Amino acid sequence: MTNIKIQDNIFWTLDSDGIFISDKRVGLSERLPFEDSIIWDLLLRENTFTELVLIYSYIIKTSPEKAEPIINECVGKWQSRGYLK
Repeated sequence: MTNIKIQDNIFWTLDSDGIFISDKRVGLSERLPFEDSIIWDLLLRENTFTELVLIYSYIIKTSPEKAEPIINECVGKWQSRGYLK
């Protein structure tokens, strides 16, 4: 997983409940759950995949081996929804 970027039609904001994503192209919006918000933030900070896994596993208090499939699932979901390039 390298060079993941947000699509140009996506905007997002942080509020007290987490991250809120909107797709300007089709008018859809969604609020990310807390754990997904962490992954979104780490992706935007352009961490390497290894760094992302280590930081995320530390934050949610799990092993990197358990964190990696969670991250891959999120990224796959966001790519299929057109949020990421």
